Order: sequence, then C-alpha cells, then structure tokens
Amino acid sequence: MVAINDQADFEDGGLMQSWVVVALAVYVLLQFAIAVFVARFNRSETDYVLAGRRLGFALTALSLFATWFGAETVIASSGAIAREGLAGGRAEPFGYAICLTLFGLLIAYRMRARAYMTSGDFYRERFGAPTEKLGVALQVLTSTVWAAAQVLAFGHIIAAVIAIELHSAILAGVAVVIAYTMMGGLLADVLTDAVQATVLVLGLVATLVSIVLHLGGWSQAFGAVAPHQLRLFSDQVPHGAQLDQWAIAILGSLTAQEAISRILATRSPQVAKNASFGAAGLYLVVGLIPAAIGLLGSGVLTIPISEQNSDQYLPQLAQQLLPAPVFVLFMGALISAILSTADSTVLSVSALLSHNVIEPMMPNLSERAKLWLQRSMTAATGLVVYWIATGGESIYELIETTSSFGSAGLLVAMIAGLWLPWGGPWTGFFTVAAGITLTYITRHILGLEASYLVAVAGCAAIYALGSLIESRLQRNHRIGSESTAKL
Repeated sequence: MVAINDQADFEDGGLMQSWVVVALAVYVLLQFAIAVFVARFNRSETDYVLAGRRLGFALTALSLFATWFGAETVIASSGAIAREGLAGGRAEPFGYAICLTLFGLLIAYRMRARAYMTSGDFYRERFGAPTEKLGVALQVLTSTVWAAAQVLAFGHIIAAVIAIELHSAILAGVAVVIAYTMMGGLLADVLTDAVQATVLVLGLVATLVSIVLHLGGWSQAFGAVAPHQLRLFSDQVPHGAQLDQWAIAILGSLTAQEAISRILATRSPQVAKNASFGAAGLYLVVGLIPAAIGLLGSGVLTIPISEQNSDQYLPQLAQQLLPAPVFVLFMGALISAILSTADSTVLSVSALLSHNVIEPMMPNLSERAKLWLQRSMTAATGLVVYWIATGGESIYELIETTSSFGSAGLLVAMIAGLWLPWGGPWTGFFTVAAGITLTYITRHILGLEASYLVAVAGCAAIYALGSLIESRLQRNHRIGSESTAKL
C-alpha cells in the first residue's frame, strides 16, 4: 500500500521532477511550433475560425474527442470514482459518449449543410438577431467558465508536481493556451488535438498498466473491486438528482460552440455526422481508463479520498506510484486532455464575440482586419478565463455551472429549429430566455432534484405554445390581408 505523502519510494523525486519539467517544456514548444507553421495558412476569417472548411473524418473525430475529453474526465471523475465508485463519476464516460452520438444524429449533418460560421449564425437565420445576441451571450458565458475549469485543472497538476503556487500555475496555463491558439486558430487547434489525443491515450494506458502490475496483475487488481463500486447510481443520492446529472452530461453540451465549430469546418455534412460517431466511440473506450484508475487506485492509497483532495487524487497517485518514464508520459496525457479542451473553448468564445457581436457593428472590415480582431479577442478571452479560474473552488463546481446554466433553452431552440418548420422570432427568443429563467427558478428557488430536466421540459412547452400563437397570428394576418385585398 502507498500513502500520498510517503516519500520512501521516491528518493529520486527531484530528478523525476526535473525530467517532468523538461518533457512538458518540449511538449509545449511542439504545440507552439505547430501553431507557428499553421499561422501562414490563415489569410481570412474562415481560415482562422473554420480551418478553411477542409477537415476530414480522422482529424475531426480526434479533435471532437480531444475537445470533449477534458479535466472532468481525467482528473475530477477519477477522484470521485475512487471516493464513491462509478456512481461518483456522474455519467462519465457514458453520458458524454451518448451526447456525442446524439450530436451526430441530431445536429452535425444539418448544421454543416447550412454552412454557418458559428452557432450564432443559426440562431440569427432561424429566429432573428435578438435571439442570436441572447444565445451568443449565454454561450460566451458558459464556454468561458468551461475554459476556466480546464486551466484550474492545469494549475492543480502543475502545483502538485512542480510545487509552485496555484495561481502562478494557472497563469502559466492561460499564457500557453493564449499564445498558440492566438497564432494558429482552429487548424492549429485540430492538429495539436491529434497530437494531444495520441499522447493522452498512450499516457492513460501506461498509467493503468503500471497500477495493475503494482497490484499483482489484472485478475488480482480487478478482483479487489467491490460490487457496490460498479453501480452507476448511488443509494446515497436522490434518484432525481442523479437523473439530472446524466441529463446535464447528455443534453447540456449538445449546443456547445466548441463542437459545432469542428463540424462546420468539415468538408461535407456526411463527414461531420460520421466524425461525431467516431468521437463518441473513442470517448467511451478511452474514458473507461480513468474510471478504471479511479476504481483500482482506491485500493492502492491508504488515506481516504475526500471532496477537498479529490482533484489532487490522480496526479499524486501517479507521482507516488509510477516510474519516471511512465510518470512523464502520464503528465503529458493530463496536459493533453486539458489543453485540447481549453484552446478550443477560448477560440470558440473569440469567434462568437468577433463574428456575431463586433463585426456587425463594423461592416466594412477587411479580411485582414477580421483576422486580427479574432486574435485580439482570443487574448482578451484568456485574461477573463484566468480571472474566473482563480476564483473557482473545484473543477466539478465549474463544470456543473457551465453545463447546465441556460442551456435548456438553447437546446430546445436548436433541435426544434433544425428539425421543425414551426416557431418564429418570438418563439425562439422566449425559449432561450426561458432557459435562463427556469434554470435559476428550478435550482435556486424551488430546489428541485431534477431541475435541469424540468427546465428542458418547460422550454419545450414554451416553444410549442409560442409556435402555436405565432402560427395563429400569422394566419389571422394573412386572412385579414386577403379580406382587405378583396375590398
């Protein structure tokens, strides 16, 4: 058995730390090199925001997977699973794999077929400018918080391994993300995602194998897992609350600009759809690895895992248990998971703000000016991300905030707008607004266990009622116009 603070097996910890610092520096420099190389191909806003719409199946699937597979999957869920079993993972990895599958079925093909630049363009074309602006504001808020969760995770890792102050580690993470994202745009993000996904899979597999060997082999390691640890639902948490957690994972991120930007950057609608399914399969398979590490690690450590040290569980477990080469690979995996999500989110926020908010007020901008505007907004977004991350209490707290706040209205408006002919400007606007209002009322005022599901149902009812009212008003107006014409 190994304790977190036991240094008996870690006499060469200083040497390992040096190797980790060197390896991470080389890894980060590789990301910069890719961004510098790609920057020469960014000659227009479409090149920067959508990689010139040139992405094929493999790059898109890898990028979608890497974007979704963030800090909550690798760090937060593994610690929670070590503490509570699979039920503590809060639908990881199953919920987000289902989310990507639904994304392919309901959104990817139709969004790409309409050739939008951002998700905000959809809301404007389908429901009008007011709905676009409200939707963009909501997406910018939630995506910025999502990015903050990733850099907070980055800070926890660097602070645990290199022993520096948390805020300094967070600042370093933000600086890295801003620098190479600002230079290369989406194409750089996608190419670095491919590198990051590869390192991620290798690092997680090596970590799991090392833990299994430490425990005496596969049969002995998994034989020690108690049956109650494999339950997907906990007896200690109300069923309504657990169902809501699954709903947030499955439905809460369907409208995320981070994913939509990737399917809008594909060569064709069919590539967008197939890549979503490929990403879902990758997410499920790879996501089971940190879940297994969480289950097995609880049998390695001698001290209890609490909510206070849950985010530090996986980095400290690896630091105590893994040999130096494997630990360096493990650190690369964690950094990969975080950077691939954070850079995508920062770029998505800058695209929404630049394309849907600022550019309409400056209609005569050249493509060169639009490109510099996008890069400037990327830097500004990074600074806001740092401010939020330094005030966050935990990774899960930030993730739950960004996944559910107001997304019920965006979800209903997007699905209905893509698939149904009913619903006009007022219907779309009030549905999105209702998502914000109902989320606050059901969670903070009424304190409902299934607050998100109730908000989704409420938004669906508002959309149906609004569509009916608008349809009747349009019919009455048409009848009145025909009567006037006859007279």
